[in-house]
Amino acid sequence: MLVGCARNDGRKTFEFLKAERDIIENTKIGSNYQLQVSTSLNGTFTNFGSPFTAISNNMVYTQYFDVANWQQLFFRVSTSP
Repeated sequence: MLVGCARNDGRKTFEFLKAERDIIENTKIGSNYQLQVSTSLNGTFTNFGSPFTAISNNMVYTQYFDVANWQQLFFRVSTSP
């Protein structure tokens, strides 16, 4: 991921960040899902973003995660009503 930021002199600089993007496979078209995230595999998973409806069998979650500040990050997808 490439992120731009303005400097005081008006020129733009760019910074490279570690980023992660999820590809969710084997979803059922028309079913609702919720992405969840945790910093520990045995920890509490919390909902991230809004539930989404699968429009194909393999979904690309459009949100990138800046993972530079985490030693580890775990994701899971649950079904949503």
